[in-house]
Amino acid sequence: MGRAVPTGNLSMDQDERRIHERVSLTRPCKLYDPRLRKYLPGLTWNVSSSGAFLEVNRPLAVSPGDHLFLGIAMTRRQGILTSNDMLEVEILRSMQATGDRTALAVRFVNARESAVTARSAAA
Repeated sequence: MGRAVPTGNLSMDQDERRIHERVSLTRPCKLYDPRLRKYLPGLTWNVSSSGAFLEVNRPLAVSPGDHLFLGIAMTRRQGILTSNDMLEVEILRSMQATGDRTALAVRFVNARESAVTARSAAA
């Protein structure tokens, strides 16, 4: 997948909005849109304890405030993500990317709970 090309002209100050440190992490992911009742494959670019920046390989009509569900593969080869692996996310930003893709900035709705669960799973 190619990198997103913002449709507007964003400066670094406008682009950097996260409070928590980002970690560059390229992993397969899937996004579930309950309105469409569809799963969409994607790829993360980076994550933090409170959210992620990712890309899906199709145009997606979402707006800030919309809620979807995101599953991120813990390894590059993890092919199956169950509904228990999905986290509720809120759309913060959506940008049209190259090749009919959509880049999304999302916030984990239950970030504190998600971080605790992730630490427990890693132990």
